[in-house]
Amino acid sequence: MEELQYEVSSGSTLADIAYETLGSSSNFREIADWNELDIFQQLPIGQSLSIPSKEELKTLAINLAKTEVRKAVDPLLKDLDLSSLKAANPFGLFDHQLISWLDL
Repeated sequence: MEELQYEVSSGSTLADIAYETLGSSSNFREIADWNELDIFQQLPIGQSLSIPSKEELKTLAINLAKTEVRKAVDPLLKDLDLSSLKAANPFGLFDHQLISWLDL
């Protein structure tokens, strides 16, 4: 699949570009991340931006969600005492395998 390019014109905003290319202005942050842009900086006229595909957007969203979940959950898991689960575990699994439902 050929990568979509967008040339910034006068008055272009990330939200406008996201709406025009991806169908939703809410994807402006993904375009910024994809192009390593600061969302608070004005876009230079004539700059060529790479536009991620819908599949690439999905991957970005999943990776961001995993990162945020890991940031929130890791400190909590670190403080848990799972020794009772280990003692009652007939399968001999390690503690981290008991919580594999996170699949991170």
